[in-house]
Amino acid sequence: MFNTKFESRFVEVRHFKKEDYPSFLECIKNNLDNMADYLGEGRFFKGFSDFEFSNLFRGYVANESPFEYFGGFYKDNCIGMVAMCPGFAKYGAEFIYWVDKDHMGQGVATKMVNELTEHAFRIGYWNIECHTDATNIGSQKVLEKNSFGLADRYTSEPRGLKDSGEMIAWIKFNPYSRNPFGPKKSALDLLKPRTFQLNNGTF
Repeated sequence: MFNTKFESRFVEVRHFKKEDYPSFLECIKNNLDNMADYLGEGRFFKGFSDFEFSNLFRGYVANESPFEYFGGFYKDNCIGMVAMCPGFAKYGAEFIYWVDKDHMGQGVATKMVNELTEHAFRIGYWNIECHTDATNIGSQKVLEKNSFGLADRYTSEPRGLKDSGEMIAWIKFNPYSRNPFGPKKSALDLLKPRTFQLNNGTF
């Protein structure tokens, strides 16, 4: 008899592809209420049409530097997402993540954060930060399991429906040799400032 029990070790964490859109759309629309608990985007996205979601997803597929977007997939079905964006610290990144409500508490977020922390460090980020509401115990456990440390406590305007406004900042430092110039950049990224100047007739 085949084992049909869900196991997070079989979750694939990767960049989104165009063909993932139907699965992504179903997942995000089924989780807007869940997202709204701690992410302001949950309430914001509730007003989106399918056309607006398709435009949003095109940005996720494009992965324009310095942003990167990853999906967590189980049997080709999207069950979570992580956005990697610039952090507050020099050469730092920040993770924002959510998991399908039917797969919460099953190690999905822990695996996604683990794999993308390794990815971020390998491309040269000096540290990774995450921010959780003090009442979001589940997310805090994810970060503790991934060896993030408590960096700060601060107050913030609540964005999610369950937010208390008491926030916790978490951080993990790159254990590898750090590039003094930060994350690796593509040739296109290196040309962007020059291209900007050319387009404005100042170079």
